[in-house]
Amino acid sequence: MIRPIKLRWPRIIDGLGFRLAVLLTVALLPLGLISVAQTLRVLSDARQTSEAALIGLTADAVAGQRALIEGALGSARALGPVLMETLDRPAECAALAAEFVRNSGLFAFAGFVAPDGTSCLSEQPLNFAAVETTRVQTTITTSNAGPITGLPVLILKEPIWRQGALRGFVFLSLPYGAMEIVSHYGQATGRRRPAALHLLDDRGELLAPEQYQKVDLLPADRAGVDLLDPSAPVVDGHTRNGARALFVTVPVVPQLVYAVGVWPRDGMQNSWERDSVLALLFPFLMWFVSLSVAFFAVHRLVIRHVVYLNGQMRRFAIGQRDDFGDPPPGRAPAEFRQLNGTFNKLRRIITREEANRAAALHEKTVLLKEVHHRVKNNLQLIASIVNMQMRRVQDPGLRRVLKSVQDRVMSLATIHRILYQSERVADVRADRLLEELLHQLGTISANEAQVKLACDLDPIRLFPDQVVPLALLATEAINNAYKFMGKPKDRDPWLRINFKLEEDNMVLLEVVNSVGAPLAQGELREDGTSLGGQLITAFGRQLEATMEEGPSQTPCGPGYRLALRFPVAGFIPPEA
Repeated sequence: MIRPIKLRWPRIIDGLGFRLAVLLTVALLPLGLISVAQTLRVLSDARQTSEAALIGLTADAVAGQRALIEGALGSARALGPVLMETLDRPAECAALAAEFVRNSGLFAFAGFVAPDGTSCLSEQPLNFAAVETTRVQTTITTSNAGPITGLPVLILKEPIWRQGALRGFVFLSLPYGAMEIVSHYGQATGRRRPAALHLLDDRGELLAPEQYQKVDLLPADRAGVDLLDPSAPVVDGHTRNGARALFVTVPVVPQLVYAVGVWPRDGMQNSWERDSVLALLFPFLMWFVSLSVAFFAVHRLVIRHVVYLNGQMRRFAIGQRDDFGDPPPGRAPAEFRQLNGTFNKLRRIITREEANRAAALHEKTVLLKEVHHRVKNNLQLIASIVNMQMRRVQDPGLRRVLKSVQDRVMSLATIHRILYQSERVADVRADRLLEELLHQLGTISANEAQVKLACDLDPIRLFPDQVVPLALLATEAINNAYKFMGKPKDRDPWLRINFKLEEDNMVLLEVVNSVGAPLAQGELREDGTSLGGQLITAFGRQLEATMEEGPSQTPCGPGYRLALRFPVAGFIPPEA
């Protein structure tokens, strides 16, 4: 029976189907790219041609305004030196300016203003004290009502230089009605024109009086200065009335005046997008059909048989040792039938080897536990002999020495007893070992009425090469704690033992006892830390531990603290 395929995202990119799709995509990619590239090239050429036509039509629509502005700028450049020469003769200078205005038949005002404020004007009196001269460059601005005609005008300012120094500014006032006249003349030619034509200065500001501004046809989603990018003369956007339009920017006077034509979309952009989608759809359909056919064939001939064999191997890997003699589903290719037969042979060999290895492991485990059991019995026998010897000795110092030897031997016996009683002989629950040591040393039963014992032991497994020095170190530390324990004034003596697993796989063993009035007899305290302290230091080195020792302030009151931190090490097998 074929199990359904479960696709998982972390593994789908490693699957045969995904890789087949990638290979087919790579194989069909050149053809698809050629098809798409050719179509997009044609569409791009058509779009560029359309945009170039719109740029040309916009330039034609603004040709009259361009001629007026360029003529005005040329007149200003020619008039400036003439007026500057007669600036020291105000009457003659004003007469020349007035004559220029009359003869032009176009301008409403002409004048010259020096940097120091001296002026020569065609009309008097006019106040030019607050004229804007901060921008020392050619500028064109607009006014809703000129001071002379009261009509909307364009004001041209042209700086005059001589020998690298600024001599002044020429000002010309051009009635905006002239701009409208030439614009209507362009409409009479019958050529296609934009829906609106906006004039902007080099800062993106409108060069049109308020009554001539078509505000509803201004861009709604961008500022005027954003339309002056020479690399993008055609911008797709929306007008303020919500209509979609193309904004075409052409320079009227480079770096000074620009014209922005507003062209309704009229479906030309939608047509280009539709053609682009159709151009991309055909190679995609070709890829999808080829991929579907190839994937169906590969799944029929390869993938389902691989999935079946993978299921068989997975069942065997998780411990299902039932019969695997079923052939692959369907008429599998000969290669998969041979692979299935090879797997069945391999399965039988592995099953037999596993059985032999399990039997050998069980035998070794039994022998190892027997060794631990015999060692434990021998150590207990030694402890009993030491105990018998203690009964015959009358000297308290010698009895104390024998008692410490007995405690150390019993600690080793406890380790071996736990090893042979544990189901796992490779490592040991160190917290259980510490509980056994506490019980063996009498810290739970002895002095129960006087000493309050608190234990906080985490379940931590350690390998034998750490368990032995840990048990001996704990024995010495607990014995020393009881020897030097003191009774506080207002409470019973206490002992706290913490065994915690900290971050970075570090283990903390902490033994804290109360301080105060001595509990043990004087002879028990004399030179009590000499050998015990040396052993603790030696066992700490074996554990690669860092040790902290000294007085400590605890929630239970003043105490004496011994703390060791050591890393949990892996098992180090003995050298052969």
